Amino acid sequence: MQRPVKPLQVLAFFSLLGLLACAAPVEYHGRKVGGGFILWSVPGEISMGREAIAELEAEGLPYLEDPTVRSTLDRITSRLTAAVPATFPKYPFQFAVIDDCVVNAFALPGGPVRVHRGLLVKTVETEAELAGVLAHEMGHVLGRHGSKRMSDLFLKLGLLTAVVTVADQVEKGNCKEVNKDDCRQTWSQVIGVVGYLGVMLSSLAYSRDNESEADWIGTHLMVEAGYDPEGMARVFDKFAQMKAEKGASETAFLNRILSTHPPSADRAVRVRQLRTERAAARADLALDTPAFPRLRQTLRSLPPPAYEDAMTTIACSANRRTCRERREECYRRLLVCKKDECDAVREQCTYIENECTRSERECRAFEQAVRGRRPSC
Repeated sequence: MQRPVKPLQVLAFFSLLGLLACAAPVEYHGRKVGGGFILWSVPGEISMGREAIAELEAEGLPYLEDPTVRSTLDRITSRLTAAVPATFPKYPFQFAVIDDCVVNAFALPGGPVRVHRGLLVKTVETEAELAGVLAHEMGHVLGRHGSKRMSDLFLKLGLLTAVVTVADQVEKGNCKEVNKDDCRQTWSQVIGVVGYLGVMLSSLAYSRDNESEADWIGTHLMVEAGYDPEGMARVFDKFAQMKAEKGASETAFLNRILSTHPPSADRAVRVRQLRTERAAARADLALDTPAFPRLRQTLRSLPPPAYEDAMTTIACSANRRTCRERREECYRRLLVCKKDECDAVREQCTYIENECTRSERECRAFEQAVRGRRPSC
């Protein structure tokens, strides 16, 4: 049996934690970024991000594997990562495109950055716009926003009490033999929740301050990489337009993102103001490159996302299986029906046959539409 943690131990732990978990900020263009209450070291952040993306991939996260998309992404991100000053932690940024039609992008602590195919097809028109999306997500990593959210969640959920319990037992030497299983069980519970929260990192909203700081960091990265921040501003213009056009029927993504983000129009204004300040020092900022249209052409020629195709196949297969079972049941009833009941059974079978014929026609049309659509998102 584990010894109960004494209140003074908890208080002492949290007091020490407040000192140990206060991360030192990085000075970047006259502003301090990345500091504050963070429970993870930089290696811990990197490990957490890798575990979180691995969990998402284990759940079937589909990636777009295309050489043109990959080479374009590598070319842009190599310029952006080279623009990160040496004063920042050495995060191993890793970029990929998710093969679905969602208009979104996200970053996890430690470096994993993902862009959805839907954003590339529906929103991005120039290389600077894609660079702006990626630079913004890199801003979240460099600002350590994900780790700050996780640290805040740990405090709110009271998970640190479990950490204190294990730490206390280790300190007392009680995790060696007699209570080894108890300690392992408690620690496994903590790790299990950490893993679950790691997956949640891809969907939890950043604060407005986090978003503004990521815009600010990303704008500076763009300038230093030779990209015109006007690209980032144009993406915000498009988000504002999407919100205005969709009105009350906004997508779930826009409802979630825009409810916690600063207004897109305001963000575009701030980016353009900072661009004006920074662009004076550089005259070679690029909005687009001759190679980027090839990416757009490739995206238009690709088949629909495998996820959409799979969901269509699953839905149609289920519908066909149901119809087959209903037909078999109907025929069986016709073979055994009594004379005065057979007319009613035939009428019901005719209705079932007509319904299944109609649904099969719709399913084939849906399959053809999904597989033949260009562009697919």
